[in-house]
Amino acid sequence: MQHQLSSRAQQSRAGVRGGGQRQRAVRVHAAAASPALRSPLVQSLQNGLSLSPGRGALDELDEERGVCSIASPYSPQYVRSKVLANPLDAATLTLRALNIVARLGTYFGCLWWDRVTGHEDTPDRVRLRASQLRDMLTTLGPSFIKAGQVLANRPDIVREDYMNELCVLQDDVPPFPDEIAFSMLESELGRPLGEVFSSISERPVAAASLGQVYKAVLRETGEEVAIKVQRPGVEPIIFRDLVIFRALGALVNTIARQRLGCNAELIVDEFGEKLLEELDYMQEARNIEEFRRNFASDPTVKIPWARQDLCSSKVIVMEWIDGIRCTDVPGIMNSGVDVDNFIK
Repeated sequence: MQHQLSSRAQQSRAGVRGGGQRQRAVRVHAAAASPALRSPLVQSLQNGLSLSPGRGALDELDEERGVCSIASPYSPQYVRSKVLANPLDAATLTLRALNIVARLGTYFGCLWWDRVTGHEDTPDRVRLRASQLRDMLTTLGPSFIKAGQVLANRPDIVREDYMNELCVLQDDVPPFPDEIAFSMLESELGRPLGEVFSSISERPVAAASLGQVYKAVLRETGEEVAIKVQRPGVEPIIFRDLVIFRALGALVNTIARQRLGCNAELIVDEFGEKLLEELDYMQEARNIEEFRRNFASDPTVKIPWARQDLCSSKVIVMEWIDGIRCTDVPGIMNSGVDVDNFIK
């Protein structure tokens, strides 16, 4: 069921008429973070040594990408300046770090105990631990949900039963209140919802790490659109988590290089850079339009348009497209898609 929105400003809220069942969720496709403690992690967080890249991770990252990069505000110094503006921030950061370490330590301790007791591969225990991992990442917030989404697409790293749980994080994260979302939407648009949309879904059709999506109909054209609204207060959390991630990366970097052949700081930097890019919905809207232009002559690719005049750094309005998840093999087979050409 959708809200029917009045075009009169004073009726933008009162004009909502509900009832019936919640809309079925449909995929929306777009191309498109105590001074008394003296542990190494806390010291890294406080003195910032782990965030001084010099000639290192970021330079390696730039070299790997070459000239194909999008301007990003990310740098370890920039993130640290946003997080540690005053002495109280250091205490807040330390408490957050201790919370993360405690939760991760508890979870990995359970995995260790399963191995010791011989229950490591017991189906019921595996399902339990996979579900616990998803719940833990959800509880820890947007940065960890995003990390879970990345791992859900890495069968070379994560076993299938864990991947199935982590896939839930891609569009079925607990949403934030609709009243807050609609208030943010009106604030970003600068006018009542009823002046822009003739109807909007009562509840989000999908919710993920950084925002949630509503289905609506544009009043002026009658076109169906997807509205993505950013979670309130998400930016400070992500910035704090990036500082912590990089401190942890600095602590394990020597071991990671020796045993795994990878630079842990570089991995954190690339993750942080992409995460900050995703926080800017105007950048996403520009990327969508550029992607549309690049594939304008390809009839096999459908890219949604974005309404630039209705987008902001926290809201994006784009064409609604019904689709099938690429991992839904039966759905793809039943859709009549030429699978061979689709894979190519």
